[in-house]
Amino acid sequence: MSLKGYLGGASAMLGASKIALTYGSHEAETSSVAKTRNRTLGLGGTVPLAASVDLILAHYQVRRARTAAVDDGFNRTVAFLEYKFSKRTRAYAELDQTRWKNGYQGAGFKSSASGVSAGVVHNF
Repeated sequence: MSLKGYLGGASAMLGASKIALTYGSHEAETSSVAKTRNRTLGLGGTVPLAASVDLILAHYQVRRARTAAVDDGFNRTVAFLEYKFSKRTRAYAELDQTRWKNGYQGAGFKSSASGVSAGVVHNF
């Protein structure tokens, strides 16, 4: 069994905002006769709303190809609102939406899901 993968990206500042693009791929032998390949394309950005508040948006498209199976994948959109207390401490609230294609998430499960999270991050 083997796993081969890579990930790359680039970002650029547009005034005070930042835009980023990523691409990654990995291929795994899932058995002696089967392979799975995931390709991920991401586009995102950070927009400062105030001196201590950033809005971070990202969208990811994942496509999976498997031996003897229907190609499938999913799309995920994520939004973060971050408040910076200091250089080392910030609070965040996050919303996300995922839509799976062709049964990627497994039989019997919904084809979409939403999530929400909040927290505090402190870097030591």
